[in-house]
Amino acid sequence: MKILGEGSLCRLMERFCGLLMIAGGLFLVGLPWILRFYFNFKGHAGMTLYVTMLVVLYVSGLCGMLILWQGKQILRNINASDPFTGDTAQRMRRIALLCLPVAAVYLLATILMPSMLVVLVGIVFLFLAALAAILAEVFLQAARFKQENDLTI
Repeated sequence: MKILGEGSLCRLMERFCGLLMIAGGLFLVGLPWILRFYFNFKGHAGMTLYVTMLVVLYVSGLCGMLILWQGKQILRNINASDPFTGDTAQRMRRIALLCLPVAAVYLLATILMPSMLVVLVGIVFLFLAALAAILAEVFLQAARFKQENDLTI
């Protein structure tokens, strides 16, 4: 299977992002009922925990949807054989910024939901924010080099 171009892995990933966005949207719409079902199944009764989990899941779900949208647009740029643009760098920067609220909400949630997994998710999203910011700078520098190279004959 080809990596780039029509009928490639990159095109498949672009379509998969769209599919995940649809599934995520449906999940976010049904989140209160899904969470209530989970709480009834597990026997949890605390309204504070329900509201905390609802907030955490909505913030992370909305940010995740926006991250998927940015990723889909980056993959579209790559499929158009034009990955090294200011647009791609800007989208990577947006992904970095979208990781921060997810990290913050999970780290704050440890007050009401003390769990190593919750802390780990918060730390992972902080790491991803830093990584995406670094990659945004790399893409910006690559776009500058490409522009200089295009101007040089």
